[in-house]
Amino acid sequence: MVGQLNVLSDWELWACALTLERRYGQNVATIIAKRISELAVAGDHDGVANWKIIASRIDQLKEASWV
Repeated sequence: MVGQLNVLSDWELWACALTLERRYGQNVATIIAKRISELAVAGDHDGVANWKIIASRIDQLKEASWV
């Protein structure tokens, strides 16, 4: 459909967030910002949307002190 984003499922987004947090630790925000920038330059709106949601999930993990 035109205008509708292709976003990953909720569990996929959480899995990505957990994996990135564990892999990159304190550097995760930098990694995510770089990837969002790359996707934006490439015009990948779905990718940008997914990575922004993943960033939000990581923030939620940090607030809950789960990671």
